[in-house]
Formats: sequence, structure tokens, C-alpha cells
Amino acid sequence: EIAAVSHSVGHVTLGIRAEDLAPAANGLPFRITFVEELGAQRLVHGDIEGQPVTVTVAPSVPLSTDMHLAIRPDALHLFETATGQRLPDVTGAGAAKPVPA
Repeated sequence: EIAAVSHSVGHVTLGIRAEDLAPAANGLPFRITFVEELGAQRLVHGDIEGQPVTVTVAPSVPLSTDMHLAIRPDALHLFETATGQRLPDVTGAGAAKPVPA
């Protein structure tokens, strides 16, 4: 469940990492366009309602052309589209802390 955002910023961009998506019985409809076999993992490329998406799965995970994906709510990242600035955590799980490079 996503908590209410305390202020309006206009359009937002949703960011999600490939490893934070997983095949599921129910979820977002995902159509596979191609698969990269990388040995210890697969990169599964496709789209959700026309938006390109890549999912990382183990080679043992069964795939079908049309499947569903689940997203971990605590793995969502929101950005203000106009500026690219990351917005505060809205999942209630606590935002990740930046690490100096």
C-alpha cells in the first residue's frame, strides 16, 4: 500500500529495478518480446501496456509470451519528471539512504 504524498509535484516517473519484479499468478500484464540467456540469470524483455520493461529471473523460472508481474511495493522509486529529483518514500517502508561513491 502506498501512503499519500504530502505535496503535489505534477507528473512523476516510476522507477523499478529488474530484480524487484517477479512473475506472479496475478499482477501487471507483461508481454515478452525477447529473452537474454546469461547463464546464472535471464534478462526477460517485454512491455507492460506499451512501456518497455526488463525482468531478471533464474533460468529455472518458466516463461510464457503473456504473463503477469508483481512488484515489491518497498522497491518503488518515484521521481519528479520535470527535474529528475527523487521524491520522498511513499511506501511507508523507509527510503534508502544514499551511499557516497
